[in-house]
Amino acid sequence: MTPSLSRKSPTERSPRGMARLAGALLLLTVVLGGAGQSLQGQLLVVGDPAGTARHLGDHSGRLWLAFAAYMVELSCQLGFTVVVYQLLRPVSRTGSALAACFGILGIVVKVVGRCCLIFPTLVLGNANHLTALAAEQRELLAYLALGMNADIAGVATVFFGLSAMISGYLILRSTFLPSFLGVVGIIAGAGWLAFLNPPFGLRWSSCVVALGVLGALVKILWFTIFGVREEEWRETARRAQEVLWA
Repeated sequence: MTPSLSRKSPTERSPRGMARLAGALLLLTVVLGGAGQSLQGQLLVVGDPAGTARHLGDHSGRLWLAFAAYMVELSCQLGFTVVVYQLLRPVSRTGSALAACFGILGIVVKVVGRCCLIFPTLVLGNANHLTALAAEQRELLAYLALGMNADIAGVATVFFGLSAMISGYLILRSTFLPSFLGVVGIIAGAGWLAFLNPPFGLRWSSCVVALGVLGALVKILWFTIFGVREEEWRETARRAQEVLWA
């Protein structure tokens, strides 16, 4: 096999390029997630199914726009998860794979929750098979669907928290990323675990979200501006490859 056709070894990849890609994808994840949350929040009238239904009827396009923003957000988050797996694999193949698995599980769970946003537009429509339900019943179902979206998203954050904590631990073990970045990841990830107890998580959701966003911003800035120490990353990848084939 000629060198031009051979697959690149880990030490031939661009770790700084991977880090910058991870930072860009994480930035898009945060921005699009915030946009979707803002659009969804404009439609929800807390404790008032009828008021929420009126908002949904008048601004159904916003709900579809929120759903689209969430789907692109989760696609970016999937890309970020894969890139971070590649970036941290030289530290521990098992650990990076475990972090990626938890991250992907969280994404799958969150997709299920976001699909609940489609239900209100269906149940509040004029479909013939829904005429047996009174208007109040359809309004209540639409309101509950929006609530389910939030509850399922809370479950997903537990998986994201576990992924962030494992990644943080791997960063602490690495020589090519600063230790404080690992500490930030572990603390932010531990905050998401508050949703293991949903009432507790909801009570402290503002603090948990602020902590998570702060941790994400620190990663975005470091990955995009500084990246990784390339020589240390390549040396770690080379040693890991030697151990693998020993």
